[in-house]
Amino acid sequence: MIKTEKAGADLIVTFNGAGNKFPNNEFAAKMIGKTSKGKLLFGYARLPGVNFLEPILSPMLPIITPNANGFNLAVEVQNFGQVDSKMAKVKIVYYKDNKEAEVASCTIQELKPFEKTTANMICKRLFEKGVEYTFTVIINPDSKSPVILHGKLTPLK
Repeated sequence: MIKTEKAGADLIVTFNGAGNKFPNNEFAAKMIGKTSKGKLLFGYARLPGVNFLEPILSPMLPIITPNANGFNLAVEVQNFGQVDSKMAKVKIVYYKDNKEAEVASCTIQELKPFEKTTANMICKRLFEKGVEYTFTVIINPDSKSPVILHGKLTPLK
């Protein structure tokens, strides 16, 4: 600890950060300890180089319902970020016999912070009754850091 300063009911503590090595997947320095009266004390500091004001798109697994020619797929996507998202591509793939097959894809419009939408897609008759498939929902599959959700579903029971 280098210094402390009071900020209303809070205490700002400054530490010497030289020589500390954070893992690449860590975005915040965390502190845990006790107050002078023995109560739990915790805090965190955001590390430099991380943009906290960006959209955070998050998909759900598809809801799959049969139609006359195949299946309707509905994927809920929500923006948990603090800023508007841009248009995004949503792609669904599944795995069978260790092979990946694209099921469907579409584009969703921009989402405001904490707004959600449903990406509706249609696919041909791909699924067998009673078979569990491993699905992957990918948002922006062509980007350097796509959002990926894996899960298992049995479309026809």
